[in-house]
Amino acid sequence: EVGAELSGVSDAATRATRHLDIGDWTAIALETEVAVINMMPSVADGLVLLAASRGTPLGSLRRVIERCAERGRRFLERRR
Repeated sequence: EVGAELSGVSDAATRATRHLDIGDWTAIALETEVAVINMMPSVADGLVLLAASRGTPLGSLRRVIERCAERGRRFLERRR
């Protein structure tokens, strides 16, 4: 269900950054009342999503999601 809801996020982010002429998108951070959510593009048009408590510093969240994206990339490369 989450995947279906987020299926257009990468395309929308790509269109928005192209329209704004700010280069490729690298991450989106959302802060809600209860959580901080970070999204990052992945290989093969994939999307990495990480949610943490609101008190989590955005820098820490960014480092963790970068590690997750790298591990996912390596995992997918081994499967090919």
